[in-house]
Amino acid sequence: MTGLDKIISEIGSDSSQRIKEISDGANKKAEEISLAAEKKASEMKARSEERTAAKVASVLASAKSSAELKKKQTVLEGKIEAIEDILGRAVDVLKALPKESILRC
Repeated sequence: MTGLDKIISEIGSDSSQRIKEISDGANKKAEEISLAAEKKASEMKARSEERTAAKVASVLASAKSSAELKKKQTVLEGKIEAIEDILGRAVDVLKALPKESILRC
């Protein structure tokens, strides 16, 4: 091998080694970026799930509160109706009594 051939061979060998180093470095960097992206995506997913769970809890609490209020309103309406019915009957009974009975009381 001549001196020139040795130089060319050495340059080729050095180039191959440098290419491998660059490739290995790029692969390592790509892996780091990929892992960081996966971690960030996982964190974002967890935050999203937490927000969703909080919203669901809020909606459920609101629905429960609304249902309780509706229940109370329905019970109150029933009581009002019963009182009105009783008062109406009392008025009818009083109207049906002879005037003498009312004056004696």
